[in-house]
Amino acid sequence: MSKPFKTLDEQISILKSRGLIVHDDESAKLSLLCNNYYNVINYYSKFFMIPGTDNYLHDVSFNEILSVYYFDKEIKSIFLKATIDIEKCLKSMIAYYFSESHPEDYSYLNVNNFDCSKITKLLI
Repeated sequence: MSKPFKTLDEQISILKSRGLIVHDDESAKLSLLCNNYYNVINYYSKFFMIPGTDNYLHDVSFNEILSVYYFDKEIKSIFLKATIDIEKCLKSMIAYYFSESHPEDYSYLNVNNFDCSKITKLLI
């Protein structure tokens, strides 16, 4: 299903027509421009909607939806940083123990230094 282009003013108007409170139109337009309508509204506003309708619960504001968006973004950032740190640690440990077991120069280029017979067990 194709969605026609909507200006920022039209997007704000749609949100207001569905009962969402927008305290500052210009700030909301900037938020939508920088973060994308789909990423903020289509994904996070479902938590604030009257079930089975396109309307928002009473007294729900754009800022509340935006706060949930930023909260989720922060959680994702924390998990990404932790994942990167874990990956760095694992790569460092693998390099250390591999080099300890194979101290010859360029041992990582020698295919005989790797046991690929158990690789399918890891993939299952």
